[in-house]
Amino acid sequence: MSGNKLPPTTTSVLDERGDIKIQLQEQFLRRVAKGKDDVTECNNIVHRTVCTGQHMYSPIRLFEGSRSEEISVTTRGKAPTKHFFNVTVTQSDAPLDMKESPDLLVLNNVVQQAFATKFPSKVGPKLISMEEMDTYEHDGVTCLHGVIPRVTKIMIGNGVSNVLQVSPALRVMSNMSVMDFISKIREQPGTRKYWETLELKLVGKKVATRYGSRGGAVYRVSGVSQSKNVSSTFESKKGVEMTFKSYFQDKYGITLTDNQPLLKVKECGIGRSSRPVFLPVQVVQLLHLEDHQLSLLPKICSIYPQERMKRMQSALTSVLACDEAKGLLRSFGITLGTTPITIQGEVLPEVAVQIPGVANEIFTGSAQYTSPLGFAMELSKIKFPEPANRTTYTLLDFVPERLQRFRGKISQDISKEINQCRSSFNFDIQTHKFEVNNIRQCLEKVVGNIDPSKRSTTFALVHLERKDKFPYLDVKETLLKHGILSQVVANDPKTNVIQKMIQQQMSAKIGTLNWSADLTKTSPTLTQDGIVIIGIDTANTMKDSFSESKATRTPTFVVALVAFHFHPKSGWSHFCDHAVLRGKRQTFGTSGGSAGGDTETTATSATDEHYDVATSVADALRPFLVKMHVHFKDLEYTTVLCARGSESDGEIIKAQFHDPEVVSEFCKAHGKKGILVAAQRGSKTRFFFDPSTMNGCGKDLVNPPRGFYTADAVPLTDGNEELSSGFYVVGARCNLGHAKATKYNVISLGSSPVGVSKEIASLFYTLCFLFPNKADGLPYPLPLKAANRYANLFVLMSHLEKSLDDTLKPRLHYL
Repeated sequence: MSGNKLPPTTTSVLDERGDIKIQLQEQFLRRVAKGKDDVTECNNIVHRTVCTGQHMYSPIRLFEGSRSEEISVTTRGKAPTKHFFNVTVTQSDAPLDMKESPDLLVLNNVVQQAFATKFPSKVGPKLISMEEMDTYEHDGVTCLHGVIPRVTKIMIGNGVSNVLQVSPALRVMSNMSVMDFISKIREQPGTRKYWETLELKLVGKKVATRYGSRGGAVYRVSGVSQSKNVSSTFESKKGVEMTFKSYFQDKYGITLTDNQPLLKVKECGIGRSSRPVFLPVQVVQLLHLEDHQLSLLPKICSIYPQERMKRMQSALTSVLACDEAKGLLRSFGITLGTTPITIQGEVLPEVAVQIPGVANEIFTGSAQYTSPLGFAMELSKIKFPEPANRTTYTLLDFVPERLQRFRGKISQDISKEINQCRSSFNFDIQTHKFEVNNIRQCLEKVVGNIDPSKRSTTFALVHLERKDKFPYLDVKETLLKHGILSQVVANDPKTNVIQKMIQQQMSAKIGTLNWSADLTKTSPTLTQDGIVIIGIDTANTMKDSFSESKATRTPTFVVALVAFHFHPKSGWSHFCDHAVLRGKRQTFGTSGGSAGGDTETTATSATDEHYDVATSVADALRPFLVKMHVHFKDLEYTTVLCARGSESDGEIIKAQFHDPEVVSEFCKAHGKKGILVAAQRGSKTRFFFDPSTMNGCGKDLVNPPRGFYTADAVPLTDGNEELSSGFYVVGARCNLGHAKATKYNVISLGSSPVGVSKEIASLFYTLCFLFPNKADGLPYPLPLKAANRYANLFVLMSHLEKSLDDTLKPRLHYL
């Protein structure tokens, strides 16, 4: 089999826009195919050649020697720009041997193309079929079925194996049409710059239609047309000129309403045309949900183990039965197996939790702590050692006037609970009434007059009538800006249990962990001389703003860093901070200044710094380590363990290139041992336990037990054997379908011995039980969960400070 590696021309435009390279390759293939008389050969050229942007891979020889074509590509900016390229392609003489030295990039592209024959729409890594879906009319959502196929190399024992991962996936879309969504925007009071608002809300978003030859398709919105409507004409595939209104009426029996705008879209799918088309907003649905629908996701997206296995087998069977998919795989010499892999693992010892006032440690594996409450009932026994001195905090109790009768005494009850627990602080209560629709101004009026020197001993308890995202963010943003800790109470805490939980959370925010664990029992080598464990995570969003002349959208990126110090003599301490970076600002408006033209999206250079995701974590970590060391200067520790949260293999690769140097520099300067780990909470690897090995589990497959640990089946990130060191740990007990094992890649052990990896696994498993909001095991260990919570809270705030107020850095303010 010959392998043909075809590099395209590279220019400055190509460097900036990687998608243009693929467009050039696809157009080049069509030119080659046009010169072939054999229809089958034409189809093979177009459908069996894999374009990656950097190279093209074909199972057949396309031509001899080299070939040049002049190809044009139009890009969108302040005005459409046509770029002309002279593309010269040269055949590689070296054959591509997929059996002896398989290339993961090629394998994945070919396998994804094979799966796309049955799951043609692409949304991120998910391949979606519009013909398989579950509709929930009452909840207003629809679940589209799909898969995430991935070829990878994994370690099993001392050997490396090539495997195919087939992860059943769901994509949820709203049952609301884009036309109804637009109507809601139009009805909102104070909506100005109507067309710019539509662009901000829709451009770049994924939408879907249920109409088409394959049961529908997924598209990305590139614009909102003001000049076209349902009475505009287009040319059908058969060359017939017709209006959008007549087309949908004749083909689908749908009567389109007049005067609705059209969306300019491009289809999302492997090998699909990149040519833009127009769709009426009446027949298009959003692939994102309203805020109130997000709570439905755990219920409707849960795929139980037995059902997950059935869907995996069904997807694989359907692809292997498809002639087009079989022909593609066969032409590259690829054979897909259907037998699941068996791995070895063990269940780590149960975690011993220390609760102040409880004589003995409690063991989390005990039968009485296996309910959803975990060991929460034991927390009523908390009694801290009698403090030598108590710090008095001013408790600002903000209560809406209409709730004064019901919640007026809650702050007093919480204060009594704190005194009964012998906490190291007490409260001096000041009550303030406010109107919910004026909450920000009320808070500013009160906290703005507080002496800055007293803000570190001020705590705000704010009552809201119900759970509501925007008032909550108003409260948090206003108080954090002034360096004041806060607790928001949204539901009526009618029972003593709920009041105790609020009290415990307030204690944790001030800096008192309500329960802990002795890390020297599970990880003595790492912790006996003191350790600092740093959790790092990121979050990003788009910030929208309006001015008189334009509407803008700015990508915003938050890096949160949270450090926990532990020493068997001094116990636990905490320090945190964050960094904010902003990307290129996009400007939305009508091109040419004409209200009748099509709207265009233009990207202009921003005055803010432009972040580079590849280096942003390293850039934030370097100054954080210095500040952390100053904060912990009186505490002993010999090891620094940095755990970076990651969503993808790409992030792990970036961590490998940029983060070890930062950690190594710090450790050499201060005589510490450094360890760097990347934790992937979104790992696609799932474990199924044979019920015959689990007592009383029936006949269906089940999730692995909490504490399950294995160093088998860890994918080699990007095929790199240097990143093969790692393990999986199941931190939470979960009988539901969305249970996942967190994957940990050990990027650097520094001067620590190789055998310490098992201790790192035990350490992270113990830390899964220490997050102050949950008296049970979580999938994510304390530092990473804290950093994740921190980043995702701060990225939502409308006015982000670039660094945290110094009074909050030692506090768990993000709970």
